[in-house]
Amino acid sequence: MKKRILLGIPAFFIAFLFSYLIVPEFHTVLPTAHSAVPSTESEAVQLPVSTAPEVMSKDFFVPEFTDLPEFSELDDNIDSNNLIDIFEMDGIYRKSEVVAENGETWLTLIERNGMYSLVRARAKVKNERTFSYSDGEPEVRLTFDKPGTPIFATKNLRALEPGPVTTLYHRPFGNEIERRNLPIESMHTGYNRSFQLVGEELQDILRVSKGLTKSGQKVGILVLEQGPVMQVIAENYDENIGELYWVGDLDNDGKLDLYIEQDDEIGGFSSKLYLSSVAGEGRLVKLVATFGTAGC
Repeated sequence: MKKRILLGIPAFFIAFLFSYLIVPEFHTVLPTAHSAVPSTESEAVQLPVSTAPEVMSKDFFVPEFTDLPEFSELDDNIDSNNLIDIFEMDGIYRKSEVVAENGETWLTLIERNGMYSLVRARAKVKNERTFSYSDGEPEVRLTFDKPGTPIFATKNLRALEPGPVTTLYHRPFGNEIERRNLPIESMHTGYNRSFQLVGEELQDILRVSKGLTKSGQKVGILVLEQGPVMQVIAENYDENIGELYWVGDLDNDGKLDLYIEQDDEIGGFSSKLYLSSVAGEGRLVKLVATFGTAGC
């Protein structure tokens, strides 16, 4: 019995040495999530495993576009008197904010029985017995003399003519969204949506990304791309750009046009119209008109 035990001891050591020298997997330490951290003990103590992910995620910002215009440089020379939103504003404005005059003709995008058209419509501005909740200014109601639901109205935009309008998306009214629990096209971090007009070979992709202005300001950006062409069409101080209101072919050139809401001050409203037919070389759309109301 003792002889067996004595013989087993050398065999055990031989097996141990074999496993250590020949089969290194038995003593290899698996890498951790912070394997990029320097391996000295003092440095490892300064950045423990539990806090490393938090430090990285807090300051993680990789801009896709740099040298972007400052906010003060955006929307220069854009006429704010040739566009007015009707659908989202529900036709109610402060008296000083409605840019349409009574009896004036506007080229208006109107939805009727699921079909969309640009029609010449005469504006009717009526004084209401209500007042703005913020400054007590009298309010007015804007309507048009053509049947259907007006979406927005334009004036003096040479690229637009009356006629049927291909529409790929139109955001439902707020009450309908709430009643039917519909998704809202909020363009924020992770937003990525594709559209394709009949006859277009490539899809148009609308997405939110990150950028840096010329001064180094971190901004969220709205990017429109088609194949190899990418264009930054809007910026905001955070990655919540705004909401998508309408997508289609407003100028009837077979290319995508956009109507969006840009996040603004609390209680305010700001919308922008982009057309493809007037875009410069290497660009997909151009901002042609804006509309806005004051906030609280």
